[in-house]
Amino acid sequence: MTDYEFHHSVDLEFDVDPDAWDPGLALRADPGVTQPPVVLGDEELRILRRGNRIAIARGTPEPVESAELPVESAAYHVPLLFILHAHPECTFSWGRVQVDLGPTPGTTVIDMSPREVQELPMEVESRRVVGLSFKTVASVADLTAQSERATTRTVYVPTLTTSGVGFRKACWDFHPRSGYLHTDQELHLLVSAPAATPVRAELTVRVKASLRGRPAIPLLARARDIQRHLHLAGPRPV
Repeated sequence: MTDYEFHHSVDLEFDVDPDAWDPGLALRADPGVTQPPVVLGDEELRILRRGNRIAIARGTPEPVESAELPVESAAYHVPLLFILHAHPECTFSWGRVQVDLGPTPGTTVIDMSPREVQELPMEVESRRVVGLSFKTVASVADLTAQSERATTRTVYVPTLTTSGVGFRKACWDFHPRSGYLHTDQELHLLVSAPAATPVRAELTVRVKASLRGRPAIPLLARARDIQRHLHLAGPRPV
């Protein structure tokens, strides 16, 4: 087996009702009612009239049930979707997604996925089983259909580094793969918060793009920030 022939699986562990599972990023709040992702930003970074797309969306957050949670605490799985799509004559130098839980006292990043990833083609399989963490394993786990929900797709992900587990800020950094950065990436965040408390957060997306082949010329490079204050999970604010 070569270095490129492997399976990358992500286990999202917590108790769920197996009869309510449904594949896809948009999770169901009520049986038969699909909640579409909420678009938080979809903008263009223009360089000499060449548009470069930057987009971020949030899937429906889902409560997590686990005996590992402290008394009077709640946990939520929050899916995100991050898109960078450069104009054919441009390229992104880097991209960052940061979720700051600071606006809600008592919140913590329990886990996040994906974590560090190198520039290799991967079959990404997201699974949710029993527990309170995301796990990365080298092959598909042997789990029954009654204790998992999985969605699989093959993607070419950029080099990715992360930080934030155990703190109040989660951060994903995206770097070019073979000199080119493009992503249509699902991100997963597991957060804890005081029970019955709306979880507010600050979302920041930062990117830098330049005209292809000319990254050192300041007039041909641009940076862009997208900042949003949002209700991340939990009860709706009054």
